[in-house]
Amino acid sequence: MSFLDRIRECNDHDLSGFVPFEVAGARVGWVGPGFADLLRPFDDVFTLDDGRVSLNDALIGYDQRSRAVDVVLRRLAGNGQIPVEGNNSPNGKNLIELVRHSDEVLEALLLMAGREEVLAGKLLVDGRDKLIEMLEIIDQLQVDNSVADPVP
Repeated sequence: MSFLDRIRECNDHDLSGFVPFEVAGARVGWVGPGFADLLRPFDDVFTLDDGRVSLNDALIGYDQRSRAVDVVLRRLAGNGQIPVEGNNSPNGKNLIELVRHSDEVLEALLLMAGREEVLAGKLLVDGRDKLIEMLEIIDQLQVDNSVADPVP
């Protein structure tokens, strides 16, 4: 099984009961049932409200965010509340492939790296592409409608 097939398999599940995880207002993932409750005491790092978990907006950039989350995860692991299994994070070529095939991973990576301006440019291009796609659909509907009901 390829790495990407494994990613697809892992993402083929029911998200009911999960809550969105957001960084700087952008959804970057999902938090499993019960895990949000483990994060509640760490209100200097995470905000839990309106059915979502957010990284505190006061944390700016990759380094500050990473350090804060690292402290929380180490404390949870030290208390036996989460498993410690070594480094299972994608890196190198696998990370590049994951970013190539997942806009959400790319956006999360840009946010964690503190590259909000690059993310804004990406989102503008994505929005422009969607608008062009919608205009093409509207044009096709107009053509189809004029063929089906020609004006005398």
